[in-house]
Amino acid sequence: MKRDRAFLIFSPEASGNRMLINLLVAAGCKGATGYKQPFHQDFDKEIPQAGDGDIVWLRSVPHAGEMPDIKLMVYLVRNKGYEPVVLMPIRAWWIHKQSHFLSGRAGSIDDADNRIRNAWRFIMREVSTILPRLEFYFISYDEMCRNPEKAIPSILSMLGLNSVGFDFIDGNSKYYERQSNGRQNERRQLV
Repeated sequence: MKRDRAFLIFSPEASGNRMLINLLVAAGCKGATGYKQPFHQDFDKEIPQAGDGDIVWLRSVPHAGEMPDIKLMVYLVRNKGYEPVVLMPIRAWWIHKQSHFLSGRAGSIDDADNRIRNAWRFIMREVSTILPRLEFYFISYDEMCRNPEKAIPSILSMLGLNSVGFDFIDGNSKYYERQSNGRQNERRQLV
């Protein structure tokens, strides 16, 4: 009998993680698409017992200014009967830096670069200590932007989820436009 899965999304801020959780919720996983995630406060008490389907839980790194306890999160979902599956959305580096900087998460492009590198170092260190017992995937946000009609159903199929209609918004094109206009390091509101 197939166990319910807990899809745990870990990535630096502005890497496509919000889009990925929206996709998995649309595909039937229990979870929330907003900034307030379920299982957030007292998460060891709020995680439902497995038996009612897959769940998805997003944790940006850092989260609320602190590095999350990834090993504890994996332990907690296992303890509730889930099979943990780690998803790590990745994004083109220069676009990721732009998004990180322009969203106000970093004071400069260099600061964005450092924050993203530190987040990935932390994630990889934490995940690598539990890898022999953990299923994990890197999910390319850029591929979804280039070819959503094929990439999204392929990702869902790879994860064993049903394909769904999903309104994907290409969050990368505005950065290509900024680059072609020579404004990539200029902070202003992106629409």
